[in-house]
Amino acid sequence: MRNLTVSSARFADAHDNHVMLWSAERVLSVGLLCVIPVGIMFPSKIGDTLMAISIVNHQHWGLEAMVTDYVRAILFGRIVPKLAHGLLIALSAVTLGGLFYFNYNDIGIAGVVRKIWNTKAKEQ
Repeated sequence: MRNLTVSSARFADAHDNHVMLWSAERVLSVGLLCVIPVGIMFPSKIGDTLMAISIVNHQHWGLEAMVTDYVRAILFGRIVPKLAHGLLIALSAVTLGGLFYFNYNDIGIAGVVRKIWNTKAKEQ
């Protein structure tokens, strides 16, 4: 026999706008198809910065979806999911900071990719 409930199910908070986030994720994913090739073909600090922000944001949203789906309060309690989200934010911030440091104090993302491709071409 199925349980009957008279209370409404809570699927999402009223203040959450998941459609807007989903749209932003799709725009960023399509934007990566332009930002990465253009950034590598025409290396510059602006291109490297755009690549760093786009890549880190893309990986953050992907990992956040995994943490939200698999590190749930019903399985791990109330503290572990919050800790996992906090660690994810810290990881994303450190990654972005590291890429910014690399972009402005070294050859940058595009420079590394071009250097790797040059090395591979010389070996063959």
